[in-house]
Amino acid sequence: MNENIEKIDFELHPDDEYRYFLYDPGDYGMMFFKTAQERDNWFESVKDGYLNDSWDEEVMNVCAGEVTHISTECDRVERPADEELDENMMDKNGNDWGRDWSFICNYKLLPVDSSKKERH
Repeated sequence: MNENIEKIDFELHPDDEYRYFLYDPGDYGMMFFKTAQERDNWFESVKDGYLNDSWDEEVMNVCAGEVTHISTECDRVERPADEELDENMMDKNGNDWGRDWSFICNYKLLPVDSSKKERH
């Protein structure tokens, strides 16, 4: 592993700010950066991990890009009061609340620039 990992600014999940990714199947998995330059600099650092006496073929699976859409929570429904649930822990709309969930929701893909606006 690269000892410089503590010195770089990255996230493990994309958002509006961290949208440039590098996938490193050997050590780090998916990482998200603020700029393409930061991502490319990190590639220069990790690619040497694939070089021993010769290049490890796994280096061909390293890929990079820019996230355009992310999975975003939508249609959130907060758990109703227990007195609004029937004996099977179902609400009047047929939603099952028996698992002690505090809310239920769905997800949709949204462009990264709009995903923060539509969350929750």
